[in-house]
Amino acid sequence: MFAKDVFKKKLRKSNDTATAGRLPLEVGETQRKLRNLNRQFERDILRLENSISNLEVPDKSLASAWVSKLKTRPPNINEALARNYILTYLLQSSQVQMFKLKPFCKSPPANTLSKIKAVMPPIMIKKKNVKELYQNSYDNGAFLNKLPVPRDGAFFVLHLRPNLN
Repeated sequence: MFAKDVFKKKLRKSNDTATAGRLPLEVGETQRKLRNLNRQFERDILRLENSISNLEVPDKSLASAWVSKLKTRPPNINEALARNYILTYLLQSSQVQMFKLKPFCKSPPANTLSKIKAVMPPIMIKKKNVKELYQNSYDNGAFLNKLPVPRDGAFFVLHLRPNLN
């Protein structure tokens, strides 16, 4: 009986140290992700606040309510991800009167940000029409095919034609 108890204690102690060895790494990783999300949020919230200054008075009051809701400190990483998603959505739809669309047409609810994110429409990504680009080019895309594909998907080509007159 005594040997079993000693063995159980050693096993429990080794499990605790194994868990303790992993825990700081996971906590450190979570803290790093949260810091990165907070940095991104600080950068983007300034852009949103600058774009709000161009709005009309009723939209400005709604916008300031949403900004204050977004500025509340998120309790965990999921809330921080939802906060950044909502902020990205607001920034991308700023040209289309963002505070006329649901759920932003009313003052922010008391729900958590992840619940608000769940009822939002997905962020629309602009589709690039490569076919049209090839058709409109002078050489039907022969030059573009020789170029490397840029990482961010953007490139600039200056096409000069000689004046043959």
